[in-house]
Amino acid sequence: MYGEEDFFKSADNTHDVCARELIHVPGTIQPHGLLIGLDAFSMRLLTKSINVDTVFPGTLIGERPAWLPTAVFDACRGVVESGEEQTLQAEIAGAGLTEVHCFTAGGMLFCEIELNPGTSPDPGVSDALLMVAEAFKKIDDAKSVAELAAVITSAVREVSGFERVLVYRFDADGCGDVLGESLAAEWPQSFLGLRFPASDIPLQARDMFRQTSERWTPTRDYDPIPLVPGADPQGQPFDLSLSRYRSVSPLHRMYQKNIDADGSMSISVMQDGALWGLVIGHHRHPYRVGAATRHRVAALVRAFGMKLTALFETHRRGEVARAIDGCSAMVGKLAAADDFIAALSHGQPSITDLFPACTGGAVVWVEDGELRSRTLGDVPPVEELVALTSWIRSQSEAPVFSTACLSAGFPRFVPYREIASGLLALTFQDDRRPVLLLFRPEIVQSVSWAGKPGKLVGDDGAVNLPRQSFDQWVEIKRGQSLSWQPWELDVAKTVCATVNDVIVRQSRRFDDLDAEKRRFESFAQTELAIAAVAFESQEPMVVTDPQEVILRVNRAFLETTGYTAAEVVGQTPRLFKSDRHGADFYRAMWQSLSSTGTWSGEVWDRRKNGEIYPKWLTITAVKNDVGAVTHYVATHTDTSDRKKAEAKIQDLAFFDQLTGLPNRTLLLDRMKQAITASCRNGSYCGALFVDLDNFRTINDTLGHEMGDQLLKEAAQRLSACVRDDDTVARLGGDDFLLMLVGLSPKESDAATQVETVGEKILAALNQPYLIDGFSHHCTPSIGATLFQGHVSTEDVFKQTDLAMYRAKTAGRNTFRFFDPEMETVVMARAALEKDLREALQSEQFLLHYQAQVAGERGIEGVEALVRWQHPQRGMVSPADFIPLAEETGLILPLGKWVLKTACAQLAAWAARPNLAGHSIAVNVSAYQFQQCDFVDQVIAVLDATGANPERLKLELTESLLVKNVEDVIEKMFALKAIGVSFSLDDFGTGYSSLSYLKRLPLDQLKIDQSFVRDVLSDPNDAVIAKAIVALAQSLGLGVIAEGVETAEQRDFLARSGCHAYQGYFYSRPLPIDAFEQFALQGRAEGQSCCEVKSL
Repeated sequence: MYGEEDFFKSADNTHDVCARELIHVPGTIQPHGLLIGLDAFSMRLLTKSINVDTVFPGTLIGERPAWLPTAVFDACRGVVESGEEQTLQAEIAGAGLTEVHCFTAGGMLFCEIELNPGTSPDPGVSDALLMVAEAFKKIDDAKSVAELAAVITSAVREVSGFERVLVYRFDADGCGDVLGESLAAEWPQSFLGLRFPASDIPLQARDMFRQTSERWTPTRDYDPIPLVPGADPQGQPFDLSLSRYRSVSPLHRMYQKNIDADGSMSISVMQDGALWGLVIGHHRHPYRVGAATRHRVAALVRAFGMKLTALFETHRRGEVARAIDGCSAMVGKLAAADDFIAALSHGQPSITDLFPACTGGAVVWVEDGELRSRTLGDVPPVEELVALTSWIRSQSEAPVFSTACLSAGFPRFVPYREIASGLLALTFQDDRRPVLLLFRPEIVQSVSWAGKPGKLVGDDGAVNLPRQSFDQWVEIKRGQSLSWQPWELDVAKTVCATVNDVIVRQSRRFDDLDAEKRRFESFAQTELAIAAVAFESQEPMVVTDPQEVILRVNRAFLETTGYTAAEVVGQTPRLFKSDRHGADFYRAMWQSLSSTGTWSGEVWDRRKNGEIYPKWLTITAVKNDVGAVTHYVATHTDTSDRKKAEAKIQDLAFFDQLTGLPNRTLLLDRMKQAITASCRNGSYCGALFVDLDNFRTINDTLGHEMGDQLLKEAAQRLSACVRDDDTVARLGGDDFLLMLVGLSPKESDAATQVETVGEKILAALNQPYLIDGFSHHCTPSIGATLFQGHVSTEDVFKQTDLAMYRAKTAGRNTFRFFDPEMETVVMARAALEKDLREALQSEQFLLHYQAQVAGERGIEGVEALVRWQHPQRGMVSPADFIPLAEETGLILPLGKWVLKTACAQLAAWAARPNLAGHSIAVNVSAYQFQQCDFVDQVIAVLDATGANPERLKLELTESLLVKNVEDVIEKMFALKAIGVSFSLDDFGTGYSSLSYLKRLPLDQLKIDQSFVRDVLSDPNDAVIAKAIVALAQSLGLGVIAEGVETAEQRDFLARSGCHAYQGYFYSRPLPIDAFEQFALQGRAEGQSCCEVKSL
């Protein structure tokens, strides 16, 4: 066994001991779980922790563990195929419910088994979900990293129960800062705002944090559980890097003791594939966190990481956008300047404006064999700048060089660190070897360390021991400036490349202009004016007469346009028109020439090959002694490269450089636009998170170049699965997100549309990839969600992320919605809609009737309810199919059937004296009533069936009154004129506008059963019921109460003035034969009317 004694002996007392410090005890695990190691193919046992025999006696090396359930073996096979770890809960005989973590390492498959994962302290499910939901809202609302850190620490402490929770951020040097802390009142020491040295969390520990996302240690004081055997046949310890139960190093446990922490946890926070920091939990006593709580905490930390990304992207986007504007203005300034060096060092915009916190700069170049300089702002002496330029050239040949601590590498600048601690140098490609120097001032930092950095040497001199004091120790750091951000270096490189091109052209132009100027002095007046344009310079030039006829062009002009001199001389510049500019543009140009003698601006022209290109055009009128125009001279600079440079900067900011897809920044922008459009038009949008299942294995085995080829091919396939208006973005690594816009405003239809795209993606990405002559498979896991109206982009990302993980858990290569019920709803809805259409064709519907009673008069009517007798489903509840019929428009044919059947029944009863007095009320949907020919439909049915319209009552719902009220009133009066009566159903639950109510030709109000149900126990319902009766009486309307189930309810309603009732107290809904028998037997007192209703 490789024990703790061996651990201490293995460390050398050297300066780099931290770099070689073991972070766990090989061959051992913590005691709160079991571990088995299996052969990845045969699933036979190769090693086990010795406590396995306590729970599962007789587990033998070399055999398959018989107690491991099939579900776990299936998960293990998936892990072997994908190379990605997986966690699942499983019932194991003899152990009950367990949580199993499966991963591969060193060619083996490992399973970690946690017994009783839910027995530890855990709030109730509803309370926990409420806490998590509130935390998600606060995370989404956070506006800064500091606020976000405060939110996540408080939320994690509340959900997990840890007594101290920290947000710990790593710097590039490995040191870390505590940005957020939530602390129990009794905890003795706060770490908020303190800095910890890199040796506290050495490099190999940080590497481990990158590999594994979560670490939970219930207690620091335990006896490690050894594995048997503890090493492979070659004597090497098993690779437990991905193990959650690996035994932590004694040094770490000592460190935990020194900070008064017993139980602990840490969860990695990643940004763009790099380790950003940790969320850490401490408890002063042993503390085991249940599985459900661990999952909630992990979800909170993932949301924290997503919000961090959004904050960083927002900041970066603003800085890049500002840099784009500044870069474009600077390039334009240089292109128009006669002296590019003067343009760099003077005037607006200033080159220092491109880079925040730059307070000074200089340009150093060689002229006539001497070093010269021009300065901007506060800079060191010229001789120091010259020396610095030589040092930069000795350090790097790259066009861009940067440092945030110049004096550390160039001690000669120590006296000037107050104004020049940071340096950004841009070297341009020109004979004069110009170098642009930009300086940032020193930021004197007061660093609050958690104790003095470093470790103590043990008594045996063999190992560095953890620090025992973490009291604040303040260090003053000098000579450092604000760091140069990656986006600033990208902008600098782009600026450098763009400016180089401008400089080359300008410098050549200056040389050529000097030569032309010397020749100019020997020419006559007219020739002198023409020669002044330096015809053989590198800048394209053309000369015309006053009538715009071209007289001369230079070689550069011919090279730029592709024409020959014979093709353009004698023509006018209209030959080059691109048709991008209208008449107003040229009118303004000639007005400027007439009034000032010159014009300059951007023009789009056309080359001989048809290519349209941008150029900066300057036209000058040449005049004689009397002021008459003799010629026009035009020069231009091709700005295509400048436009490309601007596009490149734009591309860097908004597009993924590998696949060419939009990046997260552009996706967020488009998602916000989609949300705004959704708020306006009510349509749904969809988002699908696509993760390539076994990409990491392919990337590791074939290399990054092959992995990049696969990602580009996957990007093309994904783009082919969506419409032009949709967005396919790469979030990083093998993660993609597809956003679908303009979906149906009906949630179920929109879900079906998203599912269709998900199926297309599965089909596309399941096709083999042909890379380097070999076929490879890489399946996707897809998580999807719908969003509509006011929703945050972070919610969309969180939902798709969680749904994608559900797809992973379900076995990969599958599709899951964020709401697990939505998938069921989509499939069930599609099947139900199909059956509903068939039911209308095959007449599977029938009507049931429920008696209505009018006090002493007895039965006054019935309520007939539409029923669906499905051959396989049996009797389908109206609550299931009526909403679907409304959504799909099938309510129209169904409503016609109900109306026709009810009227036919009226006609049949008319021939039977003992039933002829009954009338039928038919419930009409709002959609049905809004049909323009609804009145004609009713009249046609009455005529076809011969029913008496005075026995037909149409029952309307309050939702009908939301819009087109005037149309509703007009139709009601038209039907009222032929004898049809009206009842307002479910009164009090909907629109209830008295201003419209008094205008409607109603005959009756119906008290909704929701008020009747609790009328004896709920004072509010009692008051509402009485108010409805009083309102009906004041308007001269009848009133009936539905849902009457007891004599007490009936008596209360009677005392309140309501004397018509229906409900189970009198009769359940009955088929037509049973109802007629019931009515004829006189089981209720008197005759009635029958009401036919869809629900």
